[in-house]
Amino acid sequence: MFCVRSWLAVALVLAFFAGSVQAASIVGDTVEIWGVAQSNGGETLRDTVVVVDPGIEYTATIVQTDIYNLDIGPSSIVLDTLSGWFSPWFNSGFPETTLEVRDIDVPGMPGLVIGGVSMIFSDTIVPEAGAPLNYPAFSSSNVSFTDHSVILQTGPYSFPTGSRVQIDITFVPEPGTATLLVFGGFGAALIVRRRAPSQSQRSRF
Repeated sequence: MFCVRSWLAVALVLAFFAGSVQAASIVGDTVEIWGVAQSNGGETLRDTVVVVDPGIEYTATIVQTDIYNLDIGPSSIVLDTLSGWFSPWFNSGFPETTLEVRDIDVPGMPGLVIGGVSMIFSDTIVPEAGAPLNYPAFSSSNVSFTDHSVILQTGPYSFPTGSRVQIDITFVPEPGTATLLVFGGFGAALIVRRRAPSQSQRSRF
């Protein structure tokens, strides 16, 4: 009976937290938008924004022309191209150009980190004309992540007008938090056991 109660308590604690993870939202968080250039490996902080929903957090502009919007939602990042642009290839020895959203946190839930990302994108996004011959097609491998950032490799690709990249983010408890949850569940089970009357005690009533 104790074993059943133990696992039931653990399951209830984990189920409660799983529901919270599914409802995790970065709306209200302050994030940083960075560009890392292949030309020289330099990093540029493009903007620091508060995530709102609905609303566009960032618009990239070249020579007074808006080229794309970056819409950060509760658990997604969407790049919509307004005017065709491309990220050029540089034979510099540095990694390809990236667009990065950093310092992503879930307000009110500091124990959550990014545990996975998936991407939907327009098939019109292709290597730009100056890219090396047979350069890999744009694919889901162009997006990666750390605990608190999402990295999109934009170089050396061409993004035509109307193209879209949507990145969906999955949050998970960081390892330390997950361990505490499990021990917390067992702790709850022990409390339940101590409070529950034994068979001999029940027979007295």
